[in-house]
Amino acid sequence: MKGQVSVETVMIIALILMIFIPILLLLYVASGGAYSTANTMEVNAALSQLASSSSIINSGAEPSAIFAKVYIPPSVRNISAAQLCNETSCITEFIANMNDGTQFVIVGSGKAEIDGGSLASGTYYLRIEAANGGEEKVALIRKEG
Repeated sequence: MKGQVSVETVMIIALILMIFIPILLLLYVASGGAYSTANTMEVNAALSQLASSSSIINSGAEPSAIFAKVYIPPSVRNISAAQLCNETSCITEFIANMNDGTQFVIVGSGKAEIDGGSLASGTYYLRIEAANGGEEKVALIRKEG
């Protein structure tokens, strides 16, 4: 009789594990997707803030300098700015190079430069100010403090 109870107990535990292991695996995979989505949103927010701030400076409107706090998540290797100009206008692509090799790009109007070439991951207090770039205004992005 004791042997039969042991086998039944083992069978019940096995059935419970057969149900809960796939559920736990599914939850684990879903949480990784949520992290990826949150990370993408943080990168997008940082790039959008840089692009919109430099566009405001380049529009010629007041103020001539903007202070911004930008968080760049650890999954970002660096953020750089590339200018694309033709005869009539310029735009700046803000490019986030991720550690996994992918890139995120957001475009801002006018010229912009990042002092020092690029920004690595971390939290920065930035000063985005108008600088003289020859005949055109350039939004210069500089780390403060």
